[in-house]
This record gives sequence, structure tokens and C-alpha cells, in this order.
Amino acid sequence: MKLGVGVIGCGFISQSAHIPSIVRNERAQLLAVSDVKPNLAASVATRWHVPLWYADYHDLLENKDVEAIFILTDKYSHFPIAMDALSAGKHVFVEKPLATSYKDAVRVAEEEKNVP
Repeated sequence: MKLGVGVIGCGFISQSAHIPSIVRNERAQLLAVSDVKPNLAASVATRWHVPLWYADYHDLLENKDVEAIFILTDKYSHFPIAMDALSAGKHVFVEKPLATSYKDAVRVAEEEKNVP
């Protein structure tokens, strides 16, 4: 069985490094992508044959088949998206930095302990 993966943020790093790695991984299936630019999310989904795309990452987090999230957005949004994803019970991978403050990074680590 493959791990259902979602990607939040469809920019250059996402398209050049992370998405190709996820697609090549035999143990993962890229199920959905999200970006605040709907046209970008749609084009990335088409290019990589991803079945679902969203303009609002909250909609992606509601997808029960997505078990793990890659957060590939600007560094200022890492913390709130990570907290939302963890609250939704998702496993989280974050492009560095995890957060913009030590305090927020510790909060993410603490919240991660609650994910089954």
C-alpha cells in the first residue's frame, strides 16, 4: 500500500525537486496539490498527473486519503500550515525552516506528538 501524499505550494522548488522525488517513490502516491495561485495548482496537477488540485490548502487537508503533507510554501506560512495539517492528523514534511521562531518550531514538534 502506498502512502497518500499532498503537496502545499507548487513553486519552483516543489516542481524541480520535491514533486519528482515523490512521483518516483514506489511507496508514495501524489494524490493532491495546492497553491494560492489556482492556475499554477491546476497546471502542476496536469503536468504530474495528480488527480486533485486545490486553491485552498484547507480543502486538501480534508481529503482523508492524503496521509502526509509536504509544505513547500514561503517560510512565513510554514508554521500555520504545519499546525493546521497536524491538527488534521496528517504527517508533515516541511521545507526549511520549520518555523520563523524557536518557540513556533517547538510548538510544531509538540503538536506532532498528537498525530497517530
